[in-house]
Amino acid sequence: MTVLDLHPEYRNARYTLRGLFRDEGEAIQHAEELEHDGMDTYVYADAVPSGERVVFVAARRKVDHDVRAGIPHQHSVDWEAVRMAVELFRSIMRKAKGKAAFRWYKKLDVPLLHRKIQSLDWSGSHADVASRIVSDLILAHPFPNANHRSSIHFTRNYLLACGIRWPHYDLRGRGHQRLHRDTKLFFVTSKYLLQLHRHARMVQIAYEVGYRKLRVGDDAEAEIRAGDWDLGPGQLRNLHRAAARRMLMELADDAGRTMLDAPRSKTLRQWVETVRA
Repeated sequence: MTVLDLHPEYRNARYTLRGLFRDEGEAIQHAEELEHDGMDTYVYADAVPSGERVVFVAARRKVDHDVRAGIPHQHSVDWEAVRMAVELFRSIMRKAKGKAAFRWYKKLDVPLLHRKIQSLDWSGSHADVASRIVSDLILAHPFPNANHRSSIHFTRNYLLACGIRWPHYDLRGRGHQRLHRDTKLFFVTSKYLLQLHRHARMVQIAYEVGYRKLRVGDDAEAEIRAGDWDLGPGQLRNLHRAAARRMLMELADDAGRTMLDAPRSKTLRQWVETVRA
């Protein structure tokens, strides 16, 4: 089997693969570092497609399912944007309640979300800003899960405030299922780039020992391209934003694409004031 599962199961719990090692001592050291950071680890040796035996290190966080945001009662526009993002995540969480597929992998990181919103560049066209919003939030990963859904819907709210209907179809009824299907290519590309961004060495070793794909979701696989592990953080960020931009343009109609390319976009303050109005 040439597909590497990034989420192995152990004792009825889902773990996330954090490293592949040819040297057992290096694997144990990495596991100890993860445990020092408060994570549960799962270390095991197994045969790989090349016929070698390598050591796998997987981990999971001890998670408190706390959705309290800790946003100041009297707050600025950047904190209001954070509140909007948290409410979107809560809405997604409520809709997924009781579904096995919705797992918490970490706590809700509100300070990180706030920092990313503060650091966003609001210049350029609507497409420039929207692709930064969706891409930068996904790369930051502030939500316990559903980072792609939360970031995409947060960006959708920004576009609606700018007068752009996105996607070009109604999300009522089966519209959400359609959006899930239509964004799957972006999801797979994004998950692959995230692995390169965080675990390039693991991806390289996976390729060297015979794996040719990564299982990045329950029904999604990404092809490993030789040499991608040498891409730098800036290159990966640009590739991720470009993928986000393609998704945004593909799911807009002709009028929407024209507006996305318009040279002026709303600032953070203008967006929040539009929502408040």
